[in-house]
Formats: sequence, C-alpha cells, structure tokens
Amino acid sequence: MEEIPEASEEGTDSIIQDIPIFEKKPPMIIITSPTFIKENIMKYVSYKIILRDEDNGCTIQRRFSEFKHLRKLLLSIWGGSYIPPLPKSKFIGSFKPDFIEDRRKILEKFLQGCCEIPYIYNFKDFQAFLRLPDTFISPKYSYPDISIILEDTFEDNCRNTVNDDYIEKAGYALKNFQTAIERLKIFEVFIEKSCEKMEKYQISFNKLMNTTRHVASVYLRRRFETKVREMHVNPYWVLNDWVKAEILDTEAIIEALNILNEYGNIVVKLKEKLEQDSIKLQESREGKKNILNIFHIKSPEETIRELTETVERTEADLESCLLIRGTLYYVLFESDIFSFIGKKSTIFQQSLNDFSSKTAEEFEEIIKQINQMAANFSD
Repeated sequence: MEEIPEASEEGTDSIIQDIPIFEKKPPMIIITSPTFIKENIMKYVSYKIILRDEDNGCTIQRRFSEFKHLRKLLLSIWGGSYIPPLPKSKFIGSFKPDFIEDRRKILEKFLQGCCEIPYIYNFKDFQAFLRLPDTFISPKYSYPDISIILEDTFEDNCRNTVNDDYIEKAGYALKNFQTAIERLKIFEVFIEKSCEKMEKYQISFNKLMNTTRHVASVYLRRRFETKVREMHVNPYWVLNDWVKAEILDTEAIIEALNILNEYGNIVVKLKEKLEQDSIKLQESREGKKNILNIFHIKSPEETIRELTETVERTEADLESCLLIRGTLYYVLFESDIFSFIGKKSTIFQQSLNDFSSKTAEEFEEIIKQINQMAANFSD
C-alpha cells in the first residue's frame, strides 16, 4: 500500500492565498558538473542546476536528498496524479562515476518533466527549489491547505465525489500497468545482455581487423596501417536508457493510482473518527462521564471545548479529503492518464527510430573499415 506523505494538522506558517503565480514559459534546465562535497565525516554529491528562462535564469546547487524532499512535497499535494520519478536510492556504489551519471540524467529528466506540468512549475515551493540558495526541506501542508491549492489549480474541475466508473477504471489501469512493469523488467534484462554482447562483438571486431591487417601484409608484401576505432556506437544503449526510464515512469503512475486508493481509506477512517468523536461530544453535553473527567483530569467545560474543536477539525479534514480525492480522480481519468499513455507511445517510437539509426551507423562504419582494407588490394 502506498503511503501518502503526512499532512500537517497545523498547516504551514505561510498563507495559501499569498502564493505568487509564476505564469512563465517552461525554462531550459540542464543538470551538470556533479561535485563531491565533504562535510566532517559526511560525503555527498552536489548537482549544478542551470536554469534559463524569460528572466535569464539562474544557477543553483542541489544534493539528492533535496530532490527527495521536493518530490515528497509534490506527492503530498498532487499525489493522485503523475509526478515524474526520481532515481532509486543506493547505499553501496553511489559514488561510482557511471552511477552518478545515470542519476544526473534522471534528475535532469525529473526537473524537465515537472517544468512541463504548469501547476507544478507555477507552484511557489517548486520555484523556491529552482531559484533560492537555501537548503530545501519540504514544508507540510494540512488537508484544508491542500484542498485550497487544488481549487486554485484546477478551479472548475474540482469535485468532492468520485464517479464509480473512475474507481473501476483505476483497478483496471493498475492491473495493466503492473503487467507492463513485469514485461518491461524482462525486456530490461534482455537489453542489458544485448549491450554486453554488442560490446564484446565490437572488441572482437577490433581484434579481427588487427589480425586481418597482419594477414593482408603477407599477401601485399608490405605493411599498412588500419585505424582502429576507440569509440563505438552501441545501439542497445538507446533501448537500455529507454527501458530504465520507462520502468521508473510506470512505477510513478502506479504510485499515483495507489495513492488515490489510499485516499479512499483515509476518507473511511475520518468518517469513523468523526462518528466516534461526535458521540463523545454528545455524551459530554448530556453530562455523561468519560475517561477525562471521571478522574477529574479535565472539567466538563474543557472536555466539551476540546471535543468540539476535534470534531470541527475532523469535519474540515474530511471535507478537504473528499475534495482532494474527487478532484485527483477526475483529473487523472479525464486528462492525465491519456496524456501519459500517448506520450509513452511517442517516446517508444522515437527510441525505436534512434535504435535503428544507431544500428545503421555502427554497421556502416564496420562495413567502411572492411572496404578500406579491401581497397589496399586494388592499389
């Protein structure tokens, strides 16, 4: 079961109505120059974020933990919709160059993906992450705060009920995406092996060309040089990058569906709590004793006041959660999920085209080398 980032009972110190709106075109974002930072006995990697937009942009440093804080915040507000994924955490080997480069690429894609979603890009805390040098720690918003943000974001698309059809679609979509994950992971294993085999083939071909050069010198009675390539194009890396990103993206949409389901559980629990607290409040008003005033811990008046505040707070949380759940279901199944699937289809087609062109490029180069060697016999 997915865990929804905890909502704060008190909310934040900021007033939601004062959130500035950044209505700008999505910026160009590049993450570069991973740098090792050592603080006392701690060591981490800092990533340089270069942002270019209508205001000429800025440059800022962020570490991976700050990216995690940012995504946790986005999930706490828009968790029932697609939020671009982060790379997996790793405790062993996290300072290896290949791992850092893979992480850099996914972090860059994460920020670019967030910037393509207007309500995330325009969100004041996301702008703070991109522009302010302070260490980023995700603030906590209460359920009422979150509902206000969603009302501001989606306006007429807000709902406080969930169509039964959406719940049925959610179950069907969840099964489909879980099946997709299983097949993608099988494909990932195959592609990783293909990458290794292609690399071995390229090394073997270099050795073949060297050996052929020695054999040819016997027939030509002279020595000649053949240029051995230091860099190769491994077309399978195109599909390797695609399948790893696709697994993360599919896990992110599954996460959204599970969070929607969890909001249903929260609504049930809040209704049960409201019923229990309302009964306690009614009993206190009728002068019935409860555990707090039987032992004279609190006066009847104090008990009634606190129970009244509890009931009002639970009512507000319930009303807010109903709106959050209904709105996120509506947005996901009326818009986001179709956009997600359409985008995935386009990216897969592009990856296949790239794989085809890289394959052709590699083998054209191999043929070129063979033809150059054969041409020595015509001189």
